[in-house]
Amino acid sequence: MRRGFAFPIRGIFLALLAVTGIFMVSNSAEALPWVHTYATALSSNGAGARANRTQVTTLPPPPTGAGYYFNTVFHTVPTDFNLYRDNQVPDGAWVATNLSFIRIGVLNGPCATTISVPLPPEPFFTLFDATTDDSVLVSHADGVNDNDGDLLFDGVTKYPVAVDALYPQSDVGRPIARAYGRTILLGSTPVAVHFLTYAPGTLAAQGIPASLGYVTASFAVTGDPGVPTAGAVTDACTVFLSQNTHFGRSRDNINTAADEAGFETSRNPETPGVYALGNYVLPVRDLDNDGIENSLDTCPYKVNVDFAERTSNGPDFDGIDSACDPASGVNNGADADGDGFLNRLDNCPLVYNPSQLETENILAGAFGSDGGTKTDSIGDACDLNPAQADGHYHTTTSVGPPGTTSGAQCDVNVTCGDICLGPYVIVSGVLPAPDLSSPPVGCTTFNPGCTSAITGAECTPNASPPVRFSNQTIGPLHDVKLGSLGGSQILANTPTTKNYDVNVTNKGDFSEDIQVALLAQAVTGDCTLNSGAASQTQTAVVTVPAGGSANVSFSVLFDGCSLSTGSDTTSSDYAVTADACHQGDAAPAGFFGSGACPGASHGGNDGDPFNDAPKTRAVNDKNR
Repeated sequence: MRRGFAFPIRGIFLALLAVTGIFMVSNSAEALPWVHTYATALSSNGAGARANRTQVTTLPPPPTGAGYYFNTVFHTVPTDFNLYRDNQVPDGAWVATNLSFIRIGVLNGPCATTISVPLPPEPFFTLFDATTDDSVLVSHADGVNDNDGDLLFDGVTKYPVAVDALYPQSDVGRPIARAYGRTILLGSTPVAVHFLTYAPGTLAAQGIPASLGYVTASFAVTGDPGVPTAGAVTDACTVFLSQNTHFGRSRDNINTAADEAGFETSRNPETPGVYALGNYVLPVRDLDNDGIENSLDTCPYKVNVDFAERTSNGPDFDGIDSACDPASGVNNGADADGDGFLNRLDNCPLVYNPSQLETENILAGAFGSDGGTKTDSIGDACDLNPAQADGHYHTTTSVGPPGTTSGAQCDVNVTCGDICLGPYVIVSGVLPAPDLSSPPVGCTTFNPGCTSAITGAECTPNASPPVRFSNQTIGPLHDVKLGSLGGSQILANTPTTKNYDVNVTNKGDFSEDIQVALLAQAVTGDCTLNSGAASQTQTAVVTVPAGGSANVSFSVLFDGCSLSTGSDTTSSDYAVTADACHQGDAAPAGFFGSGACPGASHGGNDGDPFNDAPKTRAVNDKNR
């Protein structure tokens, strides 16, 4: 039903939400648990590496073929990682990619077609660093275009209305960084993807403790709140797979004249160890608890009987389940109420409502009173509680605390009690039969006893949402660390010899021959060095034991600058740059060229060429 791809199609990615509170539901109270998988990978597991971070979330098809849609995927990253702030990277820098696969329904058809988002030939979403300043808002329709001619999407340089509505800064605070990408789906539907990264503890009120670290919320939208979009895509469901890659260093945006490459956006922890990256998928609401979420359910108040309608088109091919079909067995047409929205896309498929208004969308705050979604995907025209998000959300299974792959977990059905998952089974308690004739009036108490099928011990409900973790082991693989570059930055207007010390550290497990280089060069036309040269490169090889450090000294003769005005008019007449690598480092980042670093190697290689990025000091002729 409509809500999948109207507004919002939230859920193409990232953090955690509190699972607390009671709200109106049907008399059926059993949550339908569902499982998702999560995996992470780093381009380098070396300590301090500017590594690319890839996160993969997969939602399988539901066992009944019924629903399993979701709202948002949240990722958490420990504070030991260093993530960038908005002011540290220029708007428009390429900072991340995303590729997703999702099952959709087209033109009121069943949710049975799997596509990639974006569609070929685009290989992935290209996400650019975007402003976190919400003082100037831009609509979704304008945000996907470059209306001001600055070669950047307006959603990059202005704050999107959809983001402001879904995660208002007055409610959750300003993200430390934001990324934006867009595509055109099926030739007519503009889709925008947003990554919002929050500082640790920012979303603590929503149940995301600071101990889990940074939180990135990823989602996609096809429109703004209150601006319904009648498109060809009428459903979105699982199977779903999303792969995000966050770069360790920004890459150049080839559409602009500026070079935005090389800005640090993520750095691995400096201390070796095991770090748990977290993942939580926030489901959407299911009012009648039939396993088909409101956003997919054409009869949200009554338990469906045509479950096959999710994968076929039901007995009468109109997409309206027989549970509430006014003429079951008779095709009511693809748009039964004639409001311009196909039945599966319509938030009230049997009530004329061309506005598709959902009051919850425009209420203050980012979340419902229970910590879940603030909307229930039911239009005001047929919603018995238009200002209340009705229906509980089915919980996901947990894999236990950080560092574990399984655990004794009991998830919380926030509506009516506890449900036991994993090694636990429900051993008592009877679910009341759902009321198929009347709207929901509240919650029937449901607190079955939960005991472990393995130990017999009583299950204690989790106090917060279940989180999946994927561990990454950070080791001493960052073999060479370029430390300080010492030496004077000031010289007199006479030939002067200066000494420069380059500090390097071997962070590997074996003794290493570390190649060190110093490049001195004049940056103005009237200055020379080494008796008339424009530049000079010196190299040395130093053997450093495992875990040890060494200083390498170089001497540079500065000839001085020929144009003297009696006062210092420049900030830099020379540049002195140091670089370091060890044998086997692929394509070092400095001026060693594109080949492997010279020298003898006795251990593993550092696969990230940016780990040992050059350091530069400016030198000026004081009396110039």
